[in-house]
Amino acid sequence: MVGVLAVAVIALGVRLVRRDVTKKFTDDLAGGVGRGVVRLGQIGYIVKVVAFAIVGGLFGWAAITYDPEKDGARLTTRCAPSTGHRPEPACSR
Repeated sequence: MVGVLAVAVIALGVRLVRRDVTKKFTDDLAGGVGRGVVRLGQIGYIVKVVAFAIVGGLFGWAAITYDPEKDGARLTTRCAPSTGHRPEPACSR
């Protein structure tokens, strides 16, 4: 599931690159815009793509390096006190 999220975020970044290169974002701007505004828009899209690439890469890394044996949330819920049941031996403190 996390891997799918990583691919989706990276795909969104690729879509932004395409929008930047084709200067499609200028369609969203009202009226005529100068070259400086277009250049700033392109720089903004480049920064946004870098951010999406970092987030997508981190999600991908999380998907690849996930180890269920080291999952602290699962251990916490498995070892939580319950109604009259003894904790598992791995949960002994």
